[in-house]
Amino acid sequence: MPDNSQWYLLGTAGVVIWSVIYLTRSEKPLDRIPPACPEEHGFFKFRSKKSTLQMLKDGYHTHITRTFKVPEAGTWRVFLNTPALIDEMSKMPEMSLTESSNEMILMDTTLYPYAPPHEVSSLLSRVIRVSLSQNMDAILPGIMDEVKASFNDMLGEKVATEWVSVPAAQSMIKAIARVTNRVTIGLPLCREEEVVNGSIKFTTTVFLTGFAVSFLPHSLKRPFAKLVLGWAGVRERLEKYVWPVVEERLEAVRVHGKDWEGLPPDVLTWVIQDVPDHNLTAKYISQVLIGMNFAAVHTSSMTLTHAIFQLAVEGDKYLPELRQEAETILSSEGYTKTSLNKLVKMDSFFKEILRFHGVGGTRKPDFPSRRPTVSPQRMTTGDVTLSDGTFLPRGTLVGGNVIQIHSNEQFYPHAAEFDGFRYVEDGKTTGGSLITTSPTFLTFGHGKQACPGRFFANFELKAMLAHLILNYDIKMDGPAVRPENVQFRYGVAPHRTAKVMFRKIAA
Repeated sequence: MPDNSQWYLLGTAGVVIWSVIYLTRSEKPLDRIPPACPEEHGFFKFRSKKSTLQMLKDGYHTHITRTFKVPEAGTWRVFLNTPALIDEMSKMPEMSLTESSNEMILMDTTLYPYAPPHEVSSLLSRVIRVSLSQNMDAILPGIMDEVKASFNDMLGEKVATEWVSVPAAQSMIKAIARVTNRVTIGLPLCREEEVVNGSIKFTTTVFLTGFAVSFLPHSLKRPFAKLVLGWAGVRERLEKYVWPVVEERLEAVRVHGKDWEGLPPDVLTWVIQDVPDHNLTAKYISQVLIGMNFAAVHTSSMTLTHAIFQLAVEGDKYLPELRQEAETILSSEGYTKTSLNKLVKMDSFFKEILRFHGVGGTRKPDFPSRRPTVSPQRMTTGDVTLSDGTFLPRGTLVGGNVIQIHSNEQFYPHAAEFDGFRYVEDGKTTGGSLITTSPTFLTFGHGKQACPGRFFANFELKAMLAHLILNYDIKMDGPAVRPENVQFRYGVAPHRTAKVMFRKIAA
C-alpha cells in the first residue's frame, strides 16, 4: 500500500495531467483578438519569453488603438489601448471588478469565506466612502497619535542627535499597518506585534496563493487554496486577536444599541452599524476588518516608500517647498480634513509618484516608464462587444494598458521625467487632484468601481508624510541613487531592502 509520500506524488501527477488537458484546450472565443506578441501562445501561457512590460509595449505600438491580449496562467488578459475604450469599459455594468478580483485571488476562499465577495465589498465600500470620510476629523487625532508613536518606535532616541538607518519598505509597511489598524480596531490591538505582522503576512499569502493555484483547473483552485491557507494559518492567527475585540463591541451594541454615543469612531463601529442584524457575528465582521487591511496596508505602504525614496534622492528639489506648505497650513490649522486637502503641492507630489512609480510601476533600463501596468481590472459577467468591434465573451479578464497611457506625451508632456509639482500651478491644483480618476489617470481605476480606499489613503499618506518632513531630514543610506523597483508580472514594488536615513530636525 502506498505511503503518504507516494500518495502525495500520485496526487501531484494527477493534478499535472489534468492541468495539461485543461490548459491545452481550445480558446476559440478570443482567437480573433491578436496577441501582443505573435509568438506568445499555446501551452502554459504564463511562461512567456518576454517580460510583461515588453509585451504591453509591443502591444501598444503594434495595435495602437485596438485591443490585444497578453498570456496569463492558462488563459489570456485582454488589454485596451486607448482612454476612450477604458472609459467605455468603466461604464459597462457587465464589467466587474469584484469578479476580476475573485478570479485572481479567489476572494470567496482567501478573503471573504463567510459571505459572498460582492456583498462584503459593497459593505466595505460604503463604510469607506461615507462613514470614514464623514468622520475624518474625528479620527485624525488618533491617526496622528499612532503616526508619532510608530515613527518614535521605529527610529528610537538616537535620531535626535544622529542619523538613524532603517530599511524603508519594511519600516513603512509596519507604520502603515499600525495606523490603518488604529482606524480599524483601535488601541491597544493596533500595536500588538502579532496583529501588525499578521496583517502584512496575510496579504502576501493571499496573493501568493492566488498565483500558485492560477494554472489549475477551476474545480481544483479553491480546494488547493484552502489547503495552502490552512497550512499557513495566517487568518486563524489574526482572528484569534480580532474576534474578542469584535465580540466586546457587539456586546456593547446589544446593551446600548447601534446608535450609542459611547461607541468609538472607528471602522469596527461603522461596520456594525451598517450590517444587518442577522450578520452581527464576530466571524462575519472580522472578515470585513481583515479585508480593509488587505486593501490598504500594502498599497499605501508602497506609495509612501516610493515617496521616501524620491525625497531621499531629490530632497533639495522638493523638501523646501513641501515643508513650507505643510508648516504654513498645519501650524495654524492643525491636522484636519480641510487642512490636509489644502496641501496642493504634496497632493501633486503623491499623484506624480503614482503616475511615475505607482503600485504597479516598474523601472527597466530599456523602458523608461515606471508606471502601473494594468488598471482598471475587470471581468466580463456577460458577453460584451466594444465600440471597436472587439467581442469579449463572459468570463474574459480585461485591463487598461496604463503603462502606455501614463507615459504618453499627449497626456503628460515630458512623461519620462518625474515632476513632483506637475499638477499644481499658482498654488492651485491643475488637471485633477490625487483622488480624481480619469481615462488618463488610472492608478485607482476609473468609473463607479474605482478604488473607494483612495479617499482614506489621501489623508493617511499626507498626514504621515507631513509628520516626517516636518520633523526629520531624510537621505539614502549610501549613494544618492534611487533603488530599483521590483517587478513580478503586473505587480511592482519598491526595493525591498534599500535603507534610508532619518535625523531629527534641530529645534
